[in-house]
Amino acid sequence: MTTIPLSAVLLELESGRRPKGGAVQSGVPSLGAEHLDGLGGFAWHSPKYVPVDFYAGLPTGRIEHEDILVVKDGATTGKVSFVNGSFPFPKAAINEHVFRLKVDPKKACARFVFRFLASPQGQQQILSDFRGATVGGISRGFVEKVDVPRFDVDEQERLAAILDKADGVRRKRREAIKLADDLLRATFLEMFGDPVTNPKRWDVGVLDDVVDSDDTLNYGVVQPGDDVPDGVPLIRAAEVVSGLTAASNFKRITSEIESQYERSRIRGNEVLIVCVGSIGAVAEVRSQHVGHNIARAVARVPVSGDIEREFVADYLRTQRVQNYFINETRTVSQPTLNIKQIKQTPIYLPDRPARKRYVKTRLRITAALERCHLAAVDSEALFNSLMQRAFTGRQ
Repeated sequence: MTTIPLSAVLLELESGRRPKGGAVQSGVPSLGAEHLDGLGGFAWHSPKYVPVDFYAGLPTGRIEHEDILVVKDGATTGKVSFVNGSFPFPKAAINEHVFRLKVDPKKACARFVFRFLASPQGQQQILSDFRGATVGGISRGFVEKVDVPRFDVDEQERLAAILDKADGVRRKRREAIKLADDLLRATFLEMFGDPVTNPKRWDVGVLDDVVDSDDTLNYGVVQPGDDVPDGVPLIRAAEVVSGLTAASNFKRITSEIESQYERSRIRGNEVLIVCVGSIGAVAEVRSQHVGHNIARAVARVPVSGDIEREFVADYLRTQRVQNYFINETRTVSQPTLNIKQIKQTPIYLPDRPARKRYVKTRLRITAALERCHLAAVDSEALFNSLMQRAFTGRQ
């Protein structure tokens, strides 16, 4: 399969800017790196704007239909999004941290080029131009280092349409997961009330009150060493953030190192909390995790046998507790939540019949959620397989 430099299929390559005083409260939307969602689309939770007259005078950086946007610097360098028909703004611009690429429709299909740039191969080629340490980034020269698979435009259109459909499926799977998560949160609040106001007047204590009396709340392995093929699985923050799914890819540590941390070895009655980095992410261990250990960035909460672990986990996910974690975070080299603060987390404790009713309802929702996760894994695998075939010429 032959390739062609990205630079050879572009009509325009430019970045934008914002006024000297920065963004304003209203006007024309101004997109920065934070507005590219990492899935090829856009995130509008924190919109920024430039004045209308400033936009009118911009010589570069005005967003148009079928533009490809690429983050040029910072932690998300190389992230790519595509301006398709669902883009909600008739007028918008980019700031100085984003490149705008306009593909020549006579030479290539913009959607195909976007899909390639978003693929693992495309990302690797983009980042080959990365330079700098503290706040590194890519230069305009990255377009000379990216080689796009060369097909005629009609074939690119056909391949892009296939990838668009597969991407649509995986997006629907993600949306189904979000809806199930939202239902679970709503069910919790409906049955027990908002923890901030405690309208049902449940007894209130601290998290340490529900810890197994024969155990203690702790964190795990400080220096795990190298990954060894036949070692003991180590649950890190990333696995907790992803919910300890069946697809979790655990690092493995030697049994000699693991034996020094018997106190944090998983027994099966735990809820885990990320206490370094992605503060507050929560996951419940399952039977298959017994015997694993946890990393220093993870706190282990061994729940007493007379308290429903599912209730504790979902309580810790409430906004009140997440706000508490944020407020109690200490920043040294990175955000850290100490064990003492976790033990003192406020918790209300409904009566046992109410907790049992919740667990029964929750079981039905989580069964549907698990099916959604499995379907999402399948759709992701299908999309990645189709990408690999499309960009290697094996249709």
